[in-house]
Amino acid sequence: MASTGRCALVDRGLRRSLLTRRQSGRSFLYVTVSDKPQHRPIVNLDFRPNVAMVTSTRKFVSDLLDSIQVDADATSRVALATHELLENILKHSLDGHARLDVLLDETQDGYKIAVRLCNRADAARIDDVRRRVESLARAEDPMPVYLQLMLESAEREDGSGLGLARIRAEADMELSCDVDGDLVTIVASTDACREQSP
Repeated sequence: MASTGRCALVDRGLRRSLLTRRQSGRSFLYVTVSDKPQHRPIVNLDFRPNVAMVTSTRKFVSDLLDSIQVDADATSRVALATHELLENILKHSLDGHARLDVLLDETQDGYKIAVRLCNRADAARIDDVRRRVESLARAEDPMPVYLQLMLESAEREDGSGLGLARIRAEADMELSCDVDGDLVTIVASTDACREQSP
């Protein structure tokens, strides 16, 4: 059975951000959380994130994965990916709207976890994202690509452009990108173990 609602299983910070928006007469967040982690997806967020909500969403995803005994290392990496992808929305989305899904499949050894983010972007941004994702996905060792992007970022005027590289190199997650018109979908995925109960 899935629990659906504007504040279902939302941590205090995210709930506070939502309530602030609700008082202004604008609803920015809709949350669906499944209590059956073997079914994909376990979380859907359809919202217009602000800076505070990026941090709260990262914590929410981290707490949720911890509650279903995903290992601490994978939880930290998925939280980083969530944060970086949502930060990109603040900087590059055409309308500020995002659809964030956390997808989880049980495997024989643990879980396969993916963070999927969809948003609208202009053509130049889409081309940049495609180029970065393809470069990072092709690399056997993403660290040299990350270092090259760090050098390039010194000359950028519209942000560092390092978020995707951090996901691939620091969080050690696979990246893919799909484009449909002005809708870009980025998926970061990884394997995870179950935490052993004490």
